[in-house]
Amino acid sequence: MKTSIFLVWIFVFCSCVRTSSKQVPDTLLSSSSGNTHSNTSECPIAADYIVRLFDKFNIVAIDEGPHGTLQTHLLLRGLFENKKLSQRLQYVILEFANSDYQKILDSYINGDPVDLKELQNVWRESTQAHSVTFQKPIFLQLLEAIRNANKGLPLEDKIRVIAGDPSINWDTINTMNNYFSAITQRDVFPSELAIKYGIDSAKNVLLIYGGEHLKKTSDRKRDSTYWTIPFYINHRHPGTIFTIGAFISEDYPETKIDCPINSIIDLEKDALGLLNVNGNSFDTSNMVLKNVFDAVYYAGPSNEWVQDDATKIDAIFWKELNRRSTIIWGNGIDTNLKDN
Repeated sequence: MKTSIFLVWIFVFCSCVRTSSKQVPDTLLSSSSGNTHSNTSECPIAADYIVRLFDKFNIVAIDEGPHGTLQTHLLLRGLFENKKLSQRLQYVILEFANSDYQKILDSYINGDPVDLKELQNVWRESTQAHSVTFQKPIFLQLLEAIRNANKGLPLEDKIRVIAGDPSINWDTINTMNNYFSAITQRDVFPSELAIKYGIDSAKNVLLIYGGEHLKKTSDRKRDSTYWTIPFYINHRHPGTIFTIGAFISEDYPETKIDCPINSIIDLEKDALGLLNVNGNSFDTSNMVLKNVFDAVYYAGPSNEWVQDDATKIDAIFWKELNRRSTIIWGNGIDTNLKDN
């Protein structure tokens, strides 16, 4: 059995199949960042790097980056267009998909006809369905990419997508205390899934999640219930998870990267791993980057990243989403997004 886990998790939600009106910048399709100063020794392409990782690890974790970002999602979808990688992969665990709707998710990913209204429950009833962030087309497009990778394959060879979001009943959520009581297992639940499929079953597992969930360390003083996925898995099975973060260049304005778009930088081998992360997106005191992630991917300068557009939401769900947003955030949803 392999001795480590490569965990990739994505936290995503989507309610619509329409394509975003935003245009992907031309630089996104370029093979180079355009920067000339480099402090990196090698920059393998992400899909190729992950294929090789599966020779050593069963579970890998990859950061979605800021939720709904076109550049990072282009990288993520591209992973499933790589036949060598899709052939090595058995399971993908997604942050935005709620476990109560696993059967619907299975049907869709296997290529069965599924009504969109039924499929939408996968993300509309997740613990994170309290804003428009995860009601964007980009998240359904990720599911479509995995479904397309499975086309023509026998059932036993298809990638299975596992809903990593724990059960929640929004009808019972009326206060912040209700909500926080319902989400205490958000990182523990997917961690146990990764252990079940990656360690106990010795299969290859890819988890796609937001970077805060993939930090290798956790501040227990800040939140006594807060486990990150690697922190939990390493507590149970030390040294068994490999994590890949998104490189947020705005956190390191003096650092220039001369690597191809969608490439990987190994933080143990590269001087980039010694960058101090205190005060940046990962507010971890006295920590260097290699202690947060094992590697990072480069999706271009983060100040050029573009968010996908939220689309119109049917009136019935808009009303419910507005209620949830008011509870969690203290304000409702943009009325311009209500589809009358």
